[in-house]
Amino acid sequence: MLQISEIVKKTEEMFDLFNEHFYESELNRPAITVSPDGGRGAYGWCSINEIWNASGSAQNN
Repeated sequence: MLQISEIVKKTEEMFDLFNEHFYESELNRPAITVSPDGGRGAYGWCSINEIWNASGSAQNN
């Protein structure tokens, strides 16, 4: 069974490959998280804005 850290690492590697191929590595790597519950009740989000501040708290934009 894969560890969550391995899944995140592979997902980051895939993002880097797509970013290099399609966007000439111009995109910033997003925060990638994985839920350990196997996807039950999973949620996802995406933003083009920087929505986290330096303390790690969400900003209201």
